[in-house]
Amino acid sequence: MLNKTEQEARNNGVKILRLLNSLSDFIYKKLDACDLDFPYPSESNIEFKKFRDLRNEIYKQDYASSVFLFVIGEDEDHWPNRCGRLRRYNIYDSLKKLAEEIRDELGVGLKQLLGLRNTLIEYISECKEEINKIEHTTKLKGSCPYL
Repeated sequence: MLNKTEQEARNNGVKILRLLNSLSDFIYKKLDACDLDFPYPSESNIEFKKFRDLRNEIYKQDYASSVFLFVIGEDEDHWPNRCGRLRRYNIYDSLKKLAEEIRDELGVGLKQLLGLRNTLIEYISECKEEINKIEHTTKLKGSCPYL
């Protein structure tokens, strides 16, 4: 199973990275071009600015990664604090809509990326399960691992 996983990573790892870089670039371009106002903390309160006008890269990365998570369909239970913050500043729905536009525009490339990602994650999960089974079957009484 490890060999199978390694082979998958060798065969498609570069392709996955290229597709991820392309998706990231596309997300940043869409955010730069969009007309949404993003919350940006100032000295005394929260200001709202266009994405292209945000000066702090950490904030840009945070908003771009939120769009990325929407695009790939990541379960929102895995990032509840961020979703709560997006809702609190009333940009949740707008970013989700933007992510749907990106998903539609990328079409085949995104499907390919998600397919390759899911296959690799499946192989990794199978390896983890097998390692856990082996670990449990090779332990001695008293939780002492068999060497």
